[in-house]
Amino acid sequence: MPTNLEILVSKIQNGTLPYDLALLVNALKEIGEYKDWKPLFGGFAAPPEVTFRYILLGKICFFRVYTDIFGLSANNDADSKVMSMPFRAARKANQDIVVPSIINNSNIQANQGLARILAGEDVCIVYRNPTTTMQWTPTGEVGWNFQGHYEIL
Repeated sequence: MPTNLEILVSKIQNGTLPYDLALLVNALKEIGEYKDWKPLFGGFAAPPEVTFRYILLGKICFFRVYTDIFGLSANNDADSKVMSMPFRAARKANQDIVVPSIINNSNIQANQGLARILAGEDVCIVYRNPTTTMQWTPTGEVGWNFQGHYEIL
């Protein structure tokens, strides 16, 4: 019987990357440990110092971004938020990821946000809503929690 990792690798090679989270988590456990990454941030008067986690499987980076409930700096000074990713993305289309948990101006938001990893860059722009039309309030605390994966160079 094939291992979870063998099943995952087979699906990746066949171009049918699974969205079965249980299979993905079990396969990742078989290949190693998550590593820390300390992103750089834009859009803050005093850049927050946080540590997020990632694991690399071939040319796919799986990551987890989590801030405390009122996590990123009250010294929030801009209406756009940017953070660095652990690796440069492949030179294909931008990748959008739903952000289920958003905090703006020290308040938990009812709507979901959107994280956009830019093609060919190690940059992620975090938006307050999926249509990218809502600006961040330039006061109070902000935060976001999401996980995802992207192809790297």
